[in-house]
Amino acid sequence: MNSFWITLLEINLVLSIVYAGYLVFLKNLTFFRWTRLYLLGGMMLGLVYPFLKTQQVVHPPAEGVNIIIPDIAKAAQTPAFDYSQGAVYLISAIFLLLFLRFLTRFFSLGKIHLASDKAEFNGRKFRNTRKQLNPFSFWKWIYIHRNSHSDFEMRQIMTHEHIHTRERHTFDVLVAEICTIICWYNPVVKLLSKAVKDNLEFLVDAEVLHSGIDRISYQHSLVGISLSGFPQPRHGNQFAFKTLKKRIRMMNKEQSSKFRLTSYLLLTPLVLGSAALLTFSCQKESVDIITKAQKNEEIALVEPANASAKIAATQGAVKGLIITKPVTPEEYFRAEKSGDTVAIDIPGNHSVTLRGTPTLQDLLVILDGTPIDSEKINSIDPKTIESITVLKDASARALYGEKAKNGVILITTKTGKAGSRQ
Repeated sequence: MNSFWITLLEINLVLSIVYAGYLVFLKNLTFFRWTRLYLLGGMMLGLVYPFLKTQQVVHPPAEGVNIIIPDIAKAAQTPAFDYSQGAVYLISAIFLLLFLRFLTRFFSLGKIHLASDKAEFNGRKFRNTRKQLNPFSFWKWIYIHRNSHSDFEMRQIMTHEHIHTRERHTFDVLVAEICTIICWYNPVVKLLSKAVKDNLEFLVDAEVLHSGIDRISYQHSLVGISLSGFPQPRHGNQFAFKTLKKRIRMMNKEQSSKFRLTSYLLLTPLVLGSAALLTFSCQKESVDIITKAQKNEEIALVEPANASAKIAATQGAVKGLIITKPVTPEEYFRAEKSGDTVAIDIPGNHSVTLRGTPTLQDLLVILDGTPIDSEKINSIDPKTIESITVLKDASARALYGEKAKNGVILITTKTGKAGSRQ
């Protein structure tokens, strides 16, 4: 499976597992601060998890590999349009559009900031907006249209938004927005984003009431401001929130028993265990390929536009062989030296690494049974090549003597002649 799709699959599955844990264990509890840590940690895990895995380096125990380039005529029958690659481009284009929209909202916030003035209420600073907006906060700034609110409302609003700014709740909101951009097609991730924003409001409401503000008057203020109909930026933390009914219900809910805190202890191994299982499933195909190589079986590595491409082991695989991509009909090879390693790279991102070989110039190159200068490799027309065989160690010396001590590259053309050389 293409690494692009694997990465998306892993991100979506981890985020879905995080939301499922919230839904089953935490949704109806009043431990809002713990829930915030769980949701934020889960989203961060989902975003970085695919990039934390290390790639396995395999050293099979044999001595040769045969790269078979398929027949050009058969390859020409494959569809001209790569639908899988087209889907990648389409998804990437939507990502870009959503990300640009995400950035334009920052531009709108900048306009609001520039069109506001520094102000202060009861010793706390805020930005007094010139246009009527619902109160909101972003990072360390609080935005309020002062003339729209009485001193009584201002005290409640400032207490509410100060908690948001003090604890930097904007960070949670932005991470949730990024998750919805990447997983815009996944409704579960959208529900996760909504749960993050809901929980932040539950957390702040609980702290506002704990500060001594009357519950009933505070709820009346929320309802009154919600009915004002003033606009409000999405990136900010919102005083008047759409899920107001749920907020009032959670404010009136009795505190959850501390015994329920065990839910958090259950969720951590659940999420980590699911991520480990996900790793095993996504890498299963690669493990199967390696197993076949060790058994000297023929391996077909298929991509949508190159279904006939295959790599077959003749005497197993070369020591230190690393295969990253399948061969395509038009592909050929070139060699580069890196320390004590020669990498024979094929332009389509296929690479075969021969460890312990000093340089390509030291390899014996044989074209249709005739030794040639290694520098003439690039003059061979790739379309005429039937197969490329790489030999090392005892197998090379047994066939070609001491001059093959550094390895042999056997090139066989379809005509069996060297007429493709210039």
